[in-house]
Amino acid sequence: MNHDFSRGSALFRLCCLGLLTLSGCHQIEVPAASGQGSFEFLKRPAGTRISEGQAVLTGSEPKDVFMQAMPDGPLVVPVYPSAALAAHAGRVTVVLEITIGTDGRVVDVRPSMAGIPFGGPFSAKFQAAAEVAMSKWKFNPAEMRHFEPRQEGGATIWSLTSEEKREMTTEVSFTFTETSRAVLETRKL
Repeated sequence: MNHDFSRGSALFRLCCLGLLTLSGCHQIEVPAASGQGSFEFLKRPAGTRISEGQAVLTGSEPKDVFMQAMPDGPLVVPVYPSAALAAHAGRVTVVLEITIGTDGRVVDVRPSMAGIPFGGPFSAKFQAAAEVAMSKWKFNPAEMRHFEPRQEGGATIWSLTSEEKREMTTEVSFTFTETSRAVLETRKL
């Protein structure tokens, strides 16, 4: 006995669709929109900067080395604003200049000159979404470290003599992307 399940499956769907239509219902294709946010750091602080463990000091004069703020764990990604999603605002980029305080939190946010301002009807909502995400961000704060050289057995030995937490300003580009997919929805006529 040979069964053609694909034909039977199609016949079953056709019967169900017929029953739905007879009962006053029909299926329509409805776009289901969703959105996502992402970010990228654009600007690094000016001056000497190194990451942990990368200090290479030369010469015989004391040196100040700026250690940039580094994320303390994963950073929260912004959520695409629901009102903008419902209006199909599409892909939006918001560039902000942020200051990371000595406590490792974002203490100041302002529009950056590095990006073209998004002047649409939802610009405040996109910036607010970025600010909500950044309010949860935590960094190991930036530090200025002072090193002093000393001679020992013909070699220069560098000693960390002081470190001071510093505010750090950088720029962040937030990109909000709208995605959609079609879903079938049954509605009563």
